[in-house]
Amino acid sequence: MSQTAASARAYNSRMVKMKLLTVAAILAIIACGACFLPPIMDRQPTAPPPPRPPKLTGISTVRVFVIDNSIPADIDTAAAAAEVVQSINHSGSKAITAHAGGEPGDADLNIAINNDAATLFRVWPSDRTESWSFTFNISELLIRTDGRTLWRRVDFPVGVTRVLLPNHAEDVWKESDVMNDCVQSLSIKATEGIFF
Repeated sequence: MSQTAASARAYNSRMVKMKLLTVAAILAIIACGACFLPPIMDRQPTAPPPPRPPKLTGISTVRVFVIDNSIPADIDTAAAAAEVVQSINHSGSKAITAHAGGEPGDADLNIAINNDAATLFRVWPSDRTESWSFTFNISELLIRTDGRTLWRRVDFPVGVTRVLLPNHAEDVWKESDVMNDCVQSLSIKATEGIFF
């Protein structure tokens, strides 16, 4: 019985040594692995926003107007004005806010849509889908409330290409995807020259 107890104690002491050796090995692996990790970078401060273009000095609010001079007027001007306002307000870099119509701001952005056209340029025989090109020009005028012109661009082309299913509306401008794409493209083109 004493021999069994002695061998059990020896076994337990060997197990304790093995467990300690295992823990030491794990700690060594972790330590070595941590040595080869890239250093933790200090949080860098964010860069300040780019300076405001000189034409926007003193402008903090812009009132947006969109009109469609095309005959017939195909583009939803209210949706276009809302998209331009959203684009300006979400740019975040110039501290300028915009609103459609209503109360005057420090400046008015007048956008005129001219010469819109829809052109079918390909019918795909495999599934009878149609490729259409939607084009229009925009003229823009950014004017202070005192009447001074800050920026002007005349007949800037905007284009959208869209594939339509064979059962599309007779007036392709009425397709919701077409209108959404045209309004978004107008918003991007209208604001990139002034605010970006």
